[in-house]
Amino acid sequence: MKVLQIVSTCREGRIAISDDEKCVPAVVQRLIKVSTATTEHGIVMLWSVCYMWRDRSAQEAAMRSNGLTKVLLVMQSNCSGSIRQMCGDLVKLFRVNSNSCWVSYETQTTHITPY
Repeated sequence: MKVLQIVSTCREGRIAISDDEKCVPAVVQRLIKVSTATTEHGIVMLWSVCYMWRDRSAQEAAMRSNGLTKVLLVMQSNCSGSIRQMCGDLVKLFRVNSNSCWVSYETQTTHITPY
């Protein structure tokens, strides 16, 4: 994950990550399962590719592989403030680009946020 995080900082690396259809789902699948450091490296990689570079195919791959749920779980875990901020950015991005029930969530209770 550390290597993917480093690779995601350059243009060629982000292109290679988004061109490989199995890379982003594999990173999402391993979030929370290995270690805190691995999870943080994965979040930084996802944030770089999906949020900073705004790669639509990577965003869709992350959402298809249950990325919103995993990012929310990471956000609620004992992670650093910067990782929590990146998770918040990803959650906003996934909610805006999603066709799931969370986007069209309607309720009479206005003080509860649907995430």
